[in-house]
Amino acid sequence: MPIVSVVMPVLATPEPLLRQAIQSILDQTLSDWELIIVEDPSDFVCTEVIRSFSDDRIRYVINDQRTGLVRQRNLGLEMAQGQFIAKADSDDISEPQRLQEQFDHLTQNEHIGVVGSHLTIVDSEGQRIGRREYPTDPRDVRRLMRRRNVIAQPAAFFRAELVRRFGGYPDGYPVCQDYAYWSHLAKQGVQLANLQQYLVRYRQHAASIKSTRLRETLDATLRVKDTYWRDEMTLADHGRMLGERLLRHAPASWTQRLFAWMTFRR
Repeated sequence: MPIVSVVMPVLATPEPLLRQAIQSILDQTLSDWELIIVEDPSDFVCTEVIRSFSDDRIRYVINDQRTGLVRQRNLGLEMAQGQFIAKADSDDISEPQRLQEQFDHLTQNEHIGVVGSHLTIVDSEGQRIGRREYPTDPRDVRRLMRRRNVIAQPAAFFRAELVRRFGGYPDGYPVCQDYAYWSHLAKQGVQLANLQQYLVRYRQHAASIKSTRLRETLDATLRVKDTYWRDEMTLADHGRMLGERLLRHAPASWTQRLFAWMTFRR
């Protein structure tokens, strides 16, 4: 059995970006892994690209019909054979030391269940345009989770036993399913942390900050807070939620600028 199962959902990812994402896993300094790629069908099927990598550590499945990101991710979790699970997006790049650094951290800190990292933000050409930093101490992660998601999905690395104990991603969240999942685990007593290293290059597409998607994200964020964190909220937390509800009705340009300001620094 591999030590790490890397789960990568795919949907119409442009060939150059998908190749870079897969190659970044092949280039890991920790070599005892499996890469589980779960593709939803589209007009641009990636089968030929994926099968061009002749490495038997890659396990690939394409669904007969569109299932959605939550079910793609959960199928990957069901297929995983490793002791640890690493999340990876099909257009992002994991730095070569990523899996080793996160594996070492969890094996040396048995009280931690999930570990993420900081992100380097890159554009469609791979050029650095910013960064995202997250709290590293589990106490700070727990405190801030009731305000926002502070475990980056493409950098998440966690113990496979958590899936067996608490299940996979919850249904009903087309977006923000990661925030819902980490919140669920945190409320079950799982400790979450981040490494100070920048272990993933996160691709920022223009399409990913369209106002319609942002408002959907905002709605889902509010629902996660209502579901998981309302009983722990301070007055300041409630004030933030009120501001987020008002933001749903703000002009799209305001929403986009605020999103850019909140999500990365140059």
